[in-house]
Amino acid sequence: MADEGDSCAGRNDMKSGDGPATAARSSPPPDDGASGTTSNARRGRNKRKRKRPFSTTRPKEGNEATATPRGDGSLFNGLIVALSALESKHDHPRDGVTIHDLVNDANVDDPYRNYKTLKQLLTTLGATVSPQVHKRVHCLISTECAVRNLTQRVRQAYRRNVDVVDASWVKDCREMGTRVDIGNYLCNDLVKCLLAEKDVRDGGSTEKIRASSSYDVGHVDDNAGWSIPVELDCCCVCHENGDDACPWCTGSQQCNLTLAMKEKAAKTCTKNPE
Repeated sequence: MADEGDSCAGRNDMKSGDGPATAARSSPPPDDGASGTTSNARRGRNKRKRKRPFSTTRPKEGNEATATPRGDGSLFNGLIVALSALESKHDHPRDGVTIHDLVNDANVDDPYRNYKTLKQLLTTLGATVSPQVHKRVHCLISTECAVRNLTQRVRQAYRRNVDVVDASWVKDCREMGTRVDIGNYLCNDLVKCLLAEKDVRDGGSTEKIRASSSYDVGHVDDNAGWSIPVELDCCCVCHENGDDACPWCTGSQQCNLTLAMKEKAAKTCTKNPE
């Protein structure tokens, strides 16, 4: 009975909170000043990291000339063009050169007549310059000198129904900040007239080629274009393995080799009767 009383008293002590287990569970954690300082510093760094992407990036002082004007980079966005210009002796393009530098370059008389400067200018404005004239090219940007000389790309563009546009269209589009109507800058009729004049000077070679491609169909000989038939020797395998009873070569219709062998044997018998 004494043991039971002691155990009941122990359980009552545990419920009332006087026991050691209850005291350990209810005691607050030790106050660590160092860990609190570390967690506060980490939170401060995270806040600073979150704010960095929202900061506005500003160009450095002294580099205002290298900044591209707003909207210039997308003026010819999605446009695929080819170029034809005869002036390409200058050392362009250069890295870090802006549109303002290209247009106002003292070493170039007219940047819109130079192939390399015109190519870099179009690329800076968002256009894609193709090295060849194909069906996906929207137009051929050509200088007046290239049109007058009927360069290879000008002739290719005319044959493939690609519009030939004067290079001044690029200049006007850049100065106005928008794509100007391309109809006033087309050179298709001029190219057609120049090709006709060149054809007359050359003696109508182009017309002769076109006329030769279309001719009247007349009487055609059935034997025209055929060679004289040549009879070939028999190619039966019996002539290789020595088969003298071949039904195709020694039958009712003997082949030419069998006839030749019999004729040779008959001549030999007449010469040597024994």
